Amino acid sequence: MDTGGRSIHKRLFVPTGSFQLEGETIQQAYDRERDRNLAQVVKLLREFIGEAVGELQAEDYKSFMSKAIVALAPYKGQKVNLKVVPDNKEKRYPDLPYRDYVEKHVPGTPSKLWLSKKELEDIEKMSSGTPANSGSELPPV
Repeated sequence: MDTGGRSIHKRLFVPTGSFQLEGETIQQAYDRERDRNLAQVVKLLREFIGEAVGELQAEDYKSFMSKAIVALAPYKGQKVNLKVVPDNKEKRYPDLPYRDYVEKHVPGTPSKLWLSKKELEDIEKMSSGTPANSGSELPPV
């Protein structure tokens, strides 16, 4: 799916525990949100600083995230390969999945980001302008 050079942003929200799944306590929801964020940041760190990510030690979540921001700052603006798929519900807006969605771009090297058969079908539907749901469609990206 070609985004035509447009930027796509992935925002990590500070974990609060306010979005509990059925049967979860606030603490369990917080832990799930925190762990999901940490997994994504560690993935980015591994792509850019490799195993040196193991050297980032912090006493808490906030401290680790601050150190990660400093460690990733030199790579701001560097090209990456993104796995972009249609939003799970709408199937018409590009979205970044939560797992394995980014890798460092190496010119002349094909991406190793894996797309499932369903993701490929959804991308084809979105690219061809085939509506997945009723309502107005955005132009294909």
